[in-house]
Amino acid sequence: MLLCYKSMKKRTLAAYSLLAAASLAMSATAQTAGPVESRAGIDLSYELAIPSGSRGAWDTGSGVTLAGLYKWYFAPRWTFTPALAAYYNTMGADYMVADNTVYDSTIKNFGLRLPLMIGFDVVQNDNLIFTVATGPWVNFNLYARQNAMPDALAEVPVPPSVNLFNHGFKRVEGLWGIALNATFSDHYTVGITSSVAFTPLANYGNHDNKLRIRRNTIAISLGYKF
Repeated sequence: MLLCYKSMKKRTLAAYSLLAAASLAMSATAQTAGPVESRAGIDLSYELAIPSGSRGAWDTGSGVTLAGLYKWYFAPRWTFTPALAAYYNTMGADYMVADNTVYDSTIKNFGLRLPLMIGFDVVQNDNLIFTVATGPWVNFNLYARQNAMPDALAEVPVPPSVNLFNHGFKRVEGLWGIALNATFSDHYTVGITSSVAFTPLANYGNHDNKLRIRRNTIAISLGYKF
């Protein structure tokens, strides 16, 4: 679990470094630009949910996120962007029943997300603006259930669906996000976003067998600014 988390942390730091280098490189060639009008927008993302700390019990899953946001310029090129997003994720997981029979299962999770991002614009021309942003996210998990997949060879019946909030799944989790977006033709955006969890999504077991599972994400998005 520790090695997996450290590896994810190293990859994220490397991503931060690459994005910072890209921002500096773009700044060197960018044209001078004054303040830009603050605007609202919407984003639709396809997101990978990457669990760490599960010791192989959980698998990477995917889902979608729909967000409404407001990009506020508090200084030339500097932005603060709060957003409210609804997300739906699935992840694979082992489901063990009383006699140690293990089923494959799917975790289905729905919730609301509050990202608070500070960003910097690199203006290439009137039709193309790059934005690098980073900041904290808070996830509010509203629904989390685990459903076992049918197995014709198993000796015991398929176990029932489980409410994971009764089994260590957290209602609130904290993450740190970073994003690189491009705005073109004044209204349209495309971007890539990543996040690393700094609080657990779920805790299971106790003492030496305790698992602290974190959800890290990477997503691609399409958006529109009004």
